Amino acid sequence: MLFLLRKIRKRLMKENKISAYLLYAVGEILLVVIGILIAVSIDDWNQERKSKDLGEEYRARLISDLESDNENIRKRIEFFQNVWNYGLQAEAHLKESEVYTFEEQWDFVYASFQASQVWPFRASIITYNELQNNGIMQYLAEDSLLIQISTYYIDSPEQLKDLTGGTSDFRDFTRGVISIDIQTFIWENCFKIGRADNQTFKPCAPPLALVKITEEAYSRLRNNQDFNRLLTRRLATLYVRSLIYRNTLTENELLLSNLKGI
Repeated sequence: MLFLLRKIRKRLMKENKISAYLLYAVGEILLVVIGILIAVSIDDWNQERKSKDLGEEYRARLISDLESDNENIRKRIEFFQNVWNYGLQAEAHLKESEVYTFEEQWDFVYASFQASQVWPFRASIITYNELQNNGIMQYLAEDSLLIQISTYYIDSPEQLKDLTGGTSDFRDFTRGVISIDIQTFIWENCFKIGRADNQTFKPCAPPLALVKITEEAYSRLRNNQDFNRLLTRRLATLYVRSLIYRNTLTENELLLSNLKGI
């Protein structure tokens, strides 16, 4: 093609046909411009296709992250329900008369300790952060779903992060009163931390070797004027935390359903 154009140009120049040559030159320029535009369009199309394919890969990764979050949120809902129940057990005991049997004192001390347990939730955000940084987010879903994704990864974690009132004070107080021997016994016999993201409570018999220090811990907790106030605030925090976790689970399941339905 280029050889033919050069041949025509030489012939026109020899024949001194200026107007025809100018017309030819314009045509040659247009041809080059059209060629460039076609090349650019092909490149843009290839880039668009690559971006869409990458968006599909990230969508699959995001679904996997959300499924992992779903399992972890469910574990925490169950975990904090147990913590809540232990807190209610300790609160109910405070409303009753003081007891002197070792088993009843142990139940109160044990419930008070377990009511102080924490288990933070951190959403799987690596894929989400990569999506924000590499400009692929627009290829993942429609704007309405992108807003839903941002809400899940920003609002819910911030709510849980801000929900700290009543936790640290109760936890510090309880673990500062209960003997380390009792705490060690509970960790070794009444609580299990798995290798994976898992924490569970285990049934355990009262430690008969720790009768005296259990009595001391019972008296310190039971007769401290601040304990009831700290426990009440802790229970309030646990209740709100439960609501947030359940709302987060609902958002998670809706987001999963929408992403899988694309």
